[in-house]
Amino acid sequence: ALIFADACFGEEPKSASSTKETSTAAEAKLGRLDRIDKIHEPGYMDWISVGWATMLLKQGIIAPEDVPEAARVVLQLWEFDFAEDERAWDQFYKNHHFFVRRLDKELAGMMMIVRTQPSARQMLEVRHQLMKQMCRIYDLQEATLDLAEQHTTTIMPGYTHFRHAQPTTFGHYLLSASDAIGRSTKTLERGYHLMSLNEMGCGALAGTSWPIDRDLVSQYLGMEGLIENANDAVSYTDGYLVVVCGLANVTNIAS
Repeated sequence: ALIFADACFGEEPKSASSTKETSTAAEAKLGRLDRIDKIHEPGYMDWISVGWATMLLKQGIIAPEDVPEAARVVLQLWEFDFAEDERAWDQFYKNHHFFVRRLDKELAGMMMIVRTQPSARQMLEVRHQLMKQMCRIYDLQEATLDLAEQHTTTIMPGYTHFRHAQPTTFGHYLLSASDAIGRSTKTLERGYHLMSLNEMGCGALAGTSWPIDRDLVSQYLGMEGLIENANDAVSYTDGYLVVVCGLANVTNIAS
């Protein structure tokens, strides 16, 4: 992207190797959660708008003679800082207005053609936050296992129905929590997959006759696959329920 920007605006291109080395060195200083936030810095709606517009360019839906100018504005959008809190509908119209101010009306209108709103935006946000929570839960499970290993012979009373039942060890008790957390992480991993299915391109409920490439948009958004049926994509909710179930169980264990 940096080399493309330099080429567009006439600056001296940086070598791919030097750009990669600088990026790698900077990322090495960031923790896992910071790296996850860094990936999402452009904003969910900007990411979607750029991915969708790039697909339109690739598919020839944007006229060939308009592609250079359209591509230049798409790159500007990717690098533009709106300096405001993102809101799904507001940001959609900000992106559209961004194109309108820089392109003629007909071409600006084509840059978001066949898109539905707020398709994919909320899924990207859930996936972003879920990724961070899963890192924390993995850390919790690892810490629980480490502590359990230190207390394999530490005797403690075991209770049931508010009464002393059997003696046990602190390590055994901690493993009971760790195993339950492990089952919850499997649910959350399933939920993460379900939050990485692309619903874009569904139209109002029956798709579109435009030659869009939904798989290409999936690649641009880091999605793992499609919600293939357009009507299913419009009413998609079950993935959110899986995420809520996984998080609820972890909360129950922690309490």
